[in-house]
Amino acid sequence: MKRGLLVIGAYAAVYAVLSLLGQYQNNIDSLVKLGIITKGMPDREEWQPMFIIVTRSPGQGSRLRANVPGYLFMPIVLLDQHLCHPTKPITYGKLSANAY
Repeated sequence: MKRGLLVIGAYAAVYAVLSLLGQYQNNIDSLVKLGIITKGMPDREEWQPMFIIVTRSPGQGSRLRANVPGYLFMPIVLLDQHLCHPTKPITYGKLSANAY
């Protein structure tokens, strides 16, 4: 029991450090870092902890893509993206129309 709690605590602590050093990144740039070249415009900015990529292709219903650390930390990344660092949709043209 104690060993299990220690492992879960270490897992959460490592993720917390990686998340503190993370940044928002658009989904096309994340896919390129995974070696997936795609045409199109990014449609969202997603929170990516340092060294971790968990993303989707543009459009509805696309499956998750990740690097090895992304698959290892996927449950906690998805929780973080849902609770603390929500995904931000990219809307083209709307900001400039309201700027004046």
